[in-house]
Amino acid sequence: MTGHNINQEHQQNSGVPKVCLEFIQKKVDHINLMANLLYEIKAGTPLGRVTVILLNLYFSADGNPASESPGVHSLPALAGLAGVSEEDLQVALYFLQQKGILAYRLLP
Repeated sequence: MTGHNINQEHQQNSGVPKVCLEFIQKKVDHINLMANLLYEIKAGTPLGRVTVILLNLYFSADGNPASESPGVHSLPALAGLAGVSEEDLQVALYFLQQKGILAYRLLP
């Protein structure tokens, strides 16, 4: 019997509804993601630097995503602020989008 099956049996016999276990797992995943992002920030990786710049821009706009951020109208400008290459910036933005942290679209 595999570990996965044992876990399923335990879930069925424990009296804890599956939805509760899924909720807890989702929260654990979120905590792990935040811990990983904190590590990236502390280590000064490209992902960490991009995350810091995005947070600074968000808070400088008083949390209003519709407000204009002066001087940041392009990927090269944002990459320059973060001190990363455009490729690293795009990788970081894609990662944050895939994890549900960021929603963005590029305008022509």
